[in-house]
Amino acid sequence: MSAQGAGTGTPEQVIFFDNKDYSGNSQDFPVTLPATGCTPCTELNYVKFNSWESYVSSGGSAIILFDGHGCSGKTSGRVPANQGVIQGTLSNSVDSFMLCA
Repeated sequence: MSAQGAGTGTPEQVIFFDNKDYSGNSQDFPVTLPATGCTPCTELNYVKFNSWESYVSSGGSAIILFDGHGCSGKTSGRVPANQGVIQGTLSNSVDSFMLCA
């Protein structure tokens, strides 16, 4: 379900919620954060839910959200990793992400 970084890194989790106030259905995605750069692309479970409106992360400095699989399509650019409300056309349509150190 999620991509794991090769070699050493710090285990982190990114949790997506289907409401803007960090509530409702949620799903967590464990990733291994490298010392520099970003994690490999992580696919969200779009079959179960595809209505993510907010997120929180246990680490990292930035997260990049994508509306396509394989980290393609429209992107959020780098937004703060700690937590955020998914803005604009990406709201309800995030399909993949990368967490960055």
